[in-house]
Amino acid sequence: MQQEEDYDYFVTRKMGRQLLKSPYDNTWWNSSKYRLCLHRFDPLPRDARVLDLGCGLGQTAYFLAEVSGEVTGIDRSAFAIQFAIKNYKRPNLHFVQADILVYEPQVLVDAVFCMDLIEHLDREEGKKLLQRILGFLKPGGRLYAHVPIAQSVAGIKKLEKYKRNHPNHGPVIDHTGDPTHKSTFSVSSFRELFEECGFIVSQEIRKVHGWRPFRWFYRGLLKLPMIPLSWKNRATYSYIVLAQPILISDEPKKH
Repeated sequence: MQQEEDYDYFVTRKMGRQLLKSPYDNTWWNSSKYRLCLHRFDPLPRDARVLDLGCGLGQTAYFLAEVSGEVTGIDRSAFAIQFAIKNYKRPNLHFVQADILVYEPQVLVDAVFCMDLIEHLDREEGKKLLQRILGFLKPGGRLYAHVPIAQSVAGIKKLEKYKRNHPNHGPVIDHTGDPTHKSTFSVSSFRELFEECGFIVSQEIRKVHGWRPFRWFYRGLLKLPMIPLSWKNRATYSYIVLAQPILISDEPKKH
């Protein structure tokens, strides 16, 4: 029964249908947030040991293993992990079925990817996950994370539109219509969650919603120093961050 439910979850998503039909079609990877992280943020060390939490069907971990050291994909879905093991093979790639809130890596890692995952957890579960990730990382390690910003102007409008177009929508809390989402975020609340758990956001990518030919223009506006931060936060529809543990000095403060 669980296998059928997991299959139903993936097949209702465009990316899931694409990979189930053609596992090596890299169309989704080429436009993925993972790849954007690798291109826009500081380079990931070639020998980095990486965890992909909530790896789903496994293609992201497969491509991460092409550009880094040992990669382990973790997902609670037995269906997804079996699909990943069957279809994605590299000598430095491993898949594990486990609950991310109890999983314990055997060794510390250089990087953790936590993409489109935290919104599936409630606030306390999200804090627990980030605190656990803090314990997974080597000194100088990094955490890549993404959530849709439901509390943006576009997110609020799209949720209203979704509810109008789906009168029998059931209990959805954001514009994605995904009933498994348990939390919504603004840019500020997402950053605050990281700070509460011992991280500092060192780099970010802000994506906006609008007519596609003009999105490059809107994104450019978000980078201008004269645009108020509150406006930038309200306009940010999709938020990707590179976060690192806050370093606490052991040296006594000078008075």
